[in-house]
Amino acid sequence: MLLDKFKVLHKTCESFYYAYDVDPEGHLMKLFWVDATARRNYVFYEDVVSFDAIFNTNRYNMIFAPFIGVDKHDRCVTFAACLLAKEDISHYTWAFQHFLKAMKRNPVLMATDQCPVMKAVVPEVFKAANEYPATKHRLCMWHIMQKFPITPGNRLCKKTDFMEKMKKFIWSSNIEPYEFE
Repeated sequence: MLLDKFKVLHKTCESFYYAYDVDPEGHLMKLFWVDATARRNYVFYEDVVSFDAIFNTNRYNMIFAPFIGVDKHDRCVTFAACLLAKEDISHYTWAFQHFLKAMKRNPVLMATDQCPVMKAVVPEVFKAANEYPATKHRLCMWHIMQKFPITPGNRLCKKTDFMEKMKKFIWSSNIEPYEFE
């Protein structure tokens, strides 16, 4: 069983952290884990953490949700991961609390999709504490761009070069606000 493997990992490596929760029938509802490499990566690259739940894509029929960052070579690094039975306030709060417990400090910024639950949970869990400021919550640009064509309309976005022009401005890191406007 998966939990047995985690228990063995924890016994052989003190820096491996995991937590889980089961329902009254003993079914796994929540599972969080982080290893030594992920903790070390977080120390170096904690500036931005991306959290994105991937619905039911695993054999446990649970939501897989990794905590991801970017290293100095622009490569993705995993900070932690969790499996959740639901995408609700209690499950996300639980996952974020264990992330904070394992990492011992708030991320500077957390990027998520446009889930209203995350909008409520991120500032509640990652609030200012001790010497660490509250985490800033931002929306993931990829998710915004996926939904962007809905607003101006399909015809404008698909039958003209409007989207190509917009992408040029949106993804430019050297553009001043007055140029964009």
